[in-house]
Amino acid sequence: LTVLTRPGEIPTDWYHNGGTLVFGFDGTLFVASGDNYTPSNAQDLGNLLGKVLRYELPNLTVPANNPFAGSPIYSYGHRNHFGLAIHPMTGVLYQTENGLAIQDEINRIVPGGNYGWPSVEGNHPAPNPAYVSPLSTYSPTIAPTGMTFYTGEHFPPAYRNVLFFSDYNMNRVHAV
Repeated sequence: LTVLTRPGEIPTDWYHNGGTLVFGFDGTLFVASGDNYTPSNAQDLGNLLGKVLRYELPNLTVPANNPFAGSPIYSYGHRNHFGLAIHPMTGVLYQTENGLAIQDEINRIVPGGNYGWPSVEGNHPAPNPAYVSPLSTYSPTIAPTGMTFYTGEHFPPAYRNVLFFSDYNMNRVHAV
């Protein structure tokens, strides 16, 4: 066992911890951190909560091309995410995010993007150009969880490179 972060660097709580990990095409590590049940954390670039973080391996150093110099923060304004996946053809990062009560989201993560939490939830109250809009929203909430892109040979070709995610509330699998 090797611990790669300093104690307390990414604090935890009972809720909104995130914790999903995925490797990018360039070998960097993306880490989802929830807002720790404190919505203001998501907009605070001074802490690592409510963010997607990006590190170089093996020592978890900050990549020189991260959007905020010297910071592992790759995107921010996130509430509570349970899924990260890399598109197998493009290398683009996608994420599932649970809203509070109005809209859950599927997001395409862009470097430096602000996803709006707690000011917006999905596209509510209205799309705002200051924030990255979700690719899709779900209302009533479904609590999207794990996600992956299918690259296998066992299902029809129409499903190849399609994003699949599950939801907690309805116990379904979705294809986007």
